[in-house]
Amino acid sequence: MAICEYCGKRFEPAFSHPHQKYCGKNCGRKSWVKNNPGKNSELKRSNNKRWAAANRQKRRSIKRKLYYQNKQRALDYKGGCYKCGSKENIVYHHLDRDEKKRDITRMFDCKWETVKAELDKCVPMCDGLHRSIETELVRFIKKVTSHEIR
Repeated sequence: MAICEYCGKRFEPAFSHPHQKYCGKNCGRKSWVKNNPGKNSELKRSNNKRWAAANRQKRRSIKRKLYYQNKQRALDYKGGCYKCGSKENIVYHHLDRDEKKRDITRMFDCKWETVKAELDKCVPMCDGLHRSIETELVRFIKKVTSHEIR
């Protein structure tokens, strides 16, 4: 007779496994999960959720710090407005809208490699210039589509 290391019950080990430690598969699995908390995906997910809930402020401050770091790196990487050189109120304009994955300002809290890949598709410009370009572009599109309908 042997005693299960997990639940403490007495059991008869299988003939082929004389050094068996657990009374059945369930006790073996439970013991493994208990002894290997980082390797079990369900347990890992629940631990991550608990950590996230307990450290909400810490996560926010990490994200905020990453956001401002990447924003500054983007300004250093691309420079100021391509027309006037200003470094105030910079907006990144995608030259080809079809290649745009997300708005670049919403990506600053991602990894730098992701931000850099998106920045390579953009031109930096000050907010006023960007607004005037977008307004002209919208007017042009409306004009073209109104002619096509007639």
